[in-house]
Amino acid sequence: MMQENLKNLKSACVGYVTHIGGNYAIKRHMQNAGFRVGVKIVVLNVTPYTSNYLLDVGGRVKAIKKMAVSLITVSI
Repeated sequence: MMQENLKNLKSACVGYVTHIGGNYAIKRHMQNAGFRVGVKIVVLNVTPYTSNYLLDVGGRVKAIKKMAVSLITVSI
């Protein structure tokens, strides 16, 4: 499997979380949002101007900013 930053994935790509970056508080916040190691993530849409990501995180649809998405590494 190949490791890739989540921000580099295009629409309709699927990956599984392998690493969450940041300090303890950021990791805790991301885990509360559903980002845990091994969770399936599907990129549904990426807005071109505001850089928001519409993601399916473990069966739940979430809108996440690019800064937060850049902290997540996935295997594809």
